[in-house]
Amino acid sequence: MNAQELARAVTAQNFLSLPDVVFRLNQLLDSPGVTNAAIGELLMTDPALSARVLKLANCPLFNVAGKVDTVSKAVSILGLNRIRSLVFTTFAAQSFEGIPEELVDMDRFWLNSVATGVIARALAFRCRIFDTELLFLAGLLLKLGRLAFYCSRPEQYRVVLRVKELGEAALIAEERAVFGFSYLELGAELMKVWQLPESLYRLVENHTAPLETLTFPREAAIVRIASELALLIDPGTNIPDDLDFDSLEIDQAATDALQLSSDLFSGLMFDAWVQSFEIMEIVRPDFARVY
Repeated sequence: MNAQELARAVTAQNFLSLPDVVFRLNQLLDSPGVTNAAIGELLMTDPALSARVLKLANCPLFNVAGKVDTVSKAVSILGLNRIRSLVFTTFAAQSFEGIPEELVDMDRFWLNSVATGVIARALAFRCRIFDTELLFLAGLLLKLGRLAFYCSRPEQYRVVLRVKELGEAALIAEERAVFGFSYLELGAELMKVWQLPESLYRLVENHTAPLETLTFPREAAIVRIASELALLIDPGTNIPDDLDFDSLEIDQAATDALQLSSDLFSGLMFDAWVQSFEIMEIVRPDFARVY
């Protein structure tokens, strides 16, 4: 079975099929002339999702004067792209209950995913790439394929986890040895099934070798760097005074190509840490009580 076949099997078995409201929202956001009112009406068909949209619009991140008490106003404040990011974050973070704990700590997994997205969005802004929500989603969904492995092939994935302590490159190599493809290809195929933009799944496919790709090399380099920096954000600790960047395997060629520096990394990590925890408390309400 190749990556495309497994992605289709996973969605057919309802492991990772998009809920109707998420699928319809994705289509609506890609429609020309879509209005905030239309998005608001769709969101209100899902009370839990509406509540999270309102909670996000009222959080300190946006510093809005007065209380945001309607979904349509929340949509206008957050913007359509951020709404898409929130909806996919919420869907993804709630769709993987029941995965054996020995395979993955889900709170730690999603904090890392959210942090990757937050950092990628911040780096994109600093690199004058203004579709920052695309970078957020790429970071958020970067390891989607790994969750699909956990759900659909848990016993085989236990074999892969034998090399976990050797790092990410070893895990990817072992995935290819066991399955014939890695979580990157599987995640990209899932995004195709979901009809997400090509630019998004290309970033996931290519982030491990960003400067070798002909499609979106700068964006892929940002996702690559963000995935490393996100490893510093730990659910069980407060923000340290000094972050140990030397412990990371940051792609120096990608850093040089984007003209980024460790001073810049230090400056953005405090905000990223705070934002990641704020988003987690919205999309996974039990998170704050766990740590």
